[in-house]
Amino acid sequence: MLRLRPVPFRWKVAALPALSSIGVTLAVAWAQVHLTSERIVQEAGREVAGVAWAVADRLSRDMAARGTEVRLLALIQTQQPHSPPDEIRRQLELLQRQVPSYAWIGFLDAEGRVVAATGGVFEGGDGADRPVFTQGRQGLWFGDVHPAVVLERLLNPVGAEALQFVDVAAPVHDMQQRFRGVLAAHLGWRWAREVAEDVLRPYENRHRLEVLILDAQGQVIQGPAAMRQRPVPIDPRALPQPGERYRLARWDDGTEAMTAVAASTPHGDFPGLGWRVVVRQPIGVALAQARQAGRQIFAWGAGVGLAFLGLGLWLARRVSQPVHQLLRSTGGLQHAGERGGRTPDRRQVDVRWVAELMQRMDRDLASREREVRRLRHEATHDPLTGLPNRAFLAALLERAAVPTREVRELVVMCMDLDDFKGVNDRHGHDVGDAVLREVAWRLRSLLREEDVPVRLGGDEFLLLVQAVPGDGERLADRMAERLVQALSVPMRVGTSLVPVGCSLGAVVWRSDAPASLQAAWTRADRALYQAKSEGKRRWCRLPLEPGLPQR
Repeated sequence: MLRLRPVPFRWKVAALPALSSIGVTLAVAWAQVHLTSERIVQEAGREVAGVAWAVADRLSRDMAARGTEVRLLALIQTQQPHSPPDEIRRQLELLQRQVPSYAWIGFLDAEGRVVAATGGVFEGGDGADRPVFTQGRQGLWFGDVHPAVVLERLLNPVGAEALQFVDVAAPVHDMQQRFRGVLAAHLGWRWAREVAEDVLRPYENRHRLEVLILDAQGQVIQGPAAMRQRPVPIDPRALPQPGERYRLARWDDGTEAMTAVAASTPHGDFPGLGWRVVVRQPIGVALAQARQAGRQIFAWGAGVGLAFLGLGLWLARRVSQPVHQLLRSTGGLQHAGERGGRTPDRRQVDVRWVAELMQRMDRDLASREREVRRLRHEATHDPLTGLPNRAFLAALLERAAVPTREVRELVVMCMDLDDFKGVNDRHGHDVGDAVLREVAWRLRSLLREEDVPVRLGGDEFLLLVQAVPGDGERLADRMAERLVQALSVPMRVGTSLVPVGCSLGAVVWRSDAPASLQAAWTRADRALYQAKSEGKRRWCRLPLEPGLPQR
């Protein structure tokens, strides 16, 4: 009768961890590719939605800041009615140096003649029929994207990429409120591309994201050259509709992409120009990442499995050798064969090493889990200060939008540092970074564990302070005073004593209020600008709903 030769026991034991590792790896790889595809698609959607919101928000905030600058500069001209053109030009060029996005700034007299301009460009020229004069004389005015006309040959003599401008203008009056002229500014539209690139910078090595900016008519005003000044190449009905943050849509070029749309909304003095930001990411990119991750997991597991097999064979042989020698020397194998009527398995050895290998696998899995937690923390926290970043805030705002039975009350505070640019200019960026770290440390020491400090970027922070319902206004005033006082204490950096202060705007938000937490943030930002207009180291609390008395 044919009898198969038994498999050596050390092969059985050695194969156990190897096959287990390969089996677990196959299961993990299958789950990575097949079971998590939907989650990956949703993460891609949240990512494009976050980028679209961030770009739209930056556009609105930057335009509001430009409006404030032009309005303040016009007010300076009101208070200095007899300034000669050279002095006016010096003031205009100072603003242009501080904000390089300005392509041209000029002061036009009451007849529309350019009295002074940055670089002396177009001085003496007639701008009476230009929209910056005809519209700007009526009040603070923002003009939509348009090609340069007169200034094209003056500012772009080498024939580089054609200039496009966004306009900001404000009227200038004398002390008796008589019309003196218009302060007009042209922002280079390249600024919008720089905003998009700045927002995308953390993603550019891992994702293929494309950002388009549309005007109120749906024309592409920023994006790939082949798309500019044309309707967006997708059926508008295929784009996310109001209430949708993102959607998987098929574009005219056949690309199936996760697509998000965000509107550039009014902010501060900026009324909005109807701009929309469209961000798309080909869905194949996200799914390719999942498939690539699955292949990597399988390759890693197969390698570990083979290593475990070799290690198991070596250990089993080392452990079994003394037992075999003892059996041979005592005749135990022959005695066992006579009693059983068959040849015994001479590889019956101690298998305690299996437990050791399984423990090592557990350690590897724990190490991988720690790495995932570390990467998630890096994605949602600022590397300089360790505070939560905009990505963390976007997820928090999304959770806050979910209705709950319990009424929650938050104090929303927008804060930035006074003259932080001066700290960088006088002491250097290393000292500036140290100051930001010290500010983050002071914020943590003043806030409670349940409160959330967020670094928005630069020297801008957002604080979310938990309050007992009904106690928010008192807590907001008390916290604002403490924060302003604490950050007014000079900071020691090395051998330097750096004076720093802060300005702060606050709003109390309740979860049962009609306004969203996002609206409360916008309102707190408005309160910050009001506090800064009153001087340094000040704070202001506004009601959540405009029209109510403020603090």
